[in-house]
Amino acid sequence: AFCVSSVSFAFLKFLLFSEQKELIEYAGAWVLPTWTVISSGLFYRIWSREFESCFEKEEDEEEDEDI
Repeated sequence: AFCVSSVSFAFLKFLLFSEQKELIEYAGAWVLPTWTVISSGLFYRIWSREFESCFEKEEDEEEDEDI
């Protein structure tokens, strides 16, 4: 999750602070929104899996305590 977010922010930083305005105008119009959607989707999916696995562990622990 942190790898995905760090790559995403590094790419965003590259686009925003690039000295080549042509790159920002060309790539920023298509690549940046696309990359943001893809990285947000991956980030959400990774964290939702982490949350689900933690929630399942808590349920299993509660069931073990009841027995």
